[in-house]
Amino acid sequence: MLIAHYCKVRVRCIFLRVGEIDTLNERYYAEMLFEASWEEPALKGLTNRTFDPAVYWTPELELMNGIG
Repeated sequence: MLIAHYCKVRVRCIFLRVGEIDTLNERYYAEMLFEASWEEPALKGLTNRTFDPAVYWTPELELMNGIG
């Protein structure tokens, strides 16, 4: 059973490389790193424990690409 708690999730997006840019069709090619991190209080001080997303909370992140 999950216990409800507020959690700060830090998110960052880094463009590693931007390739061909097609301004006519408003498209481009890019390689990027999308990273999210947070602290799980239930794991504090524990070592050698396997992370099970069914037991511990994880953010439900979605990356969307939209126009304007």
